Amino acid sequence: MAASGRLSPPFPTQKLITGAVDSQQRDKQFCHIAALRRLARQRGVPVLSIDTKKKELLSTLYQRGKRYSPGVQDVYDHDFRHLADGVLVAHGVYDSVRNVGFLTLGTSRETSGPCS
Repeated sequence: MAASGRLSPPFPTQKLITGAVDSQQRDKQFCHIAALRRLARQRGVPVLSIDTKKKELLSTLYQRGKRYSPGVQDVYDHDFRHLADGVLVAHGVYDSVRNVGFLTLGTSRETSGPCS
């Protein structure tokens, strides 16, 4: 705000972030992670991969793909947010040493609360 109490004119945004990635630095990072995974496997320590997927609208909205069910389901022809009953958030945890994992489905936008 200017000293007179009025808003100062807006400034245009500047492109300062190039988005360039140093491939050697990135390769070094992945090699370090691979070495830590090997060490953990040798020691019998779980190696966990934790991921969350895109939030999906929860409702009878149109989704491309196949659906396995005994019959046809009527759905809305568009996936507008106001037609949704909520949001579904998938979180997965996988132990690559023991080849086991689990998936939780939550209904909260940030930290998943369990579905009811």
